[in-house]
Amino acid sequence: MMFVGMNVASPNVLYRSIMADVVDLDEIKTGQRRTRLFYSLLTLTYKIGNALAIGVVYWLLALFRFVSKGANSPIAIRELSILFVVVPVLCNLAVVTLMWKLPIARRSTGNSVAFSRRAKLRGLESPR
Repeated sequence: MMFVGMNVASPNVLYRSIMADVVDLDEIKTGQRRTRLFYSLLTLTYKIGNALAIGVVYWLLALFRFVSKGANSPIAIRELSILFVVVPVLCNLAVVTLMWKLPIARRSTGNSVAFSRRAKLRGLESPR
């Protein structure tokens, strides 16, 4: 059950927490604060993923010969467990691996964004 809980909680925590760092890094590179754009793209992709998952899950349930009313074979139960636990765990581990390699450090990003904002208030050019 712990793995099922991780699959439910991790997208909400990981994706949204890294988004703040990505927005700060983008502001450093472009000089523009585009928080709404990034969060709207995150929400859009999350909704598309959820919509596609519903269609894929029902198709896979039919493929595994899952019976909603009545008894299922041990093979169908095992395949269902793999579908709802193992596959999401592997997908989330792949995302964590990609996020782990992002070149974002809180100290450097935060200092650069703070400098950039102070420079804009003073009318100075921010470093790139």
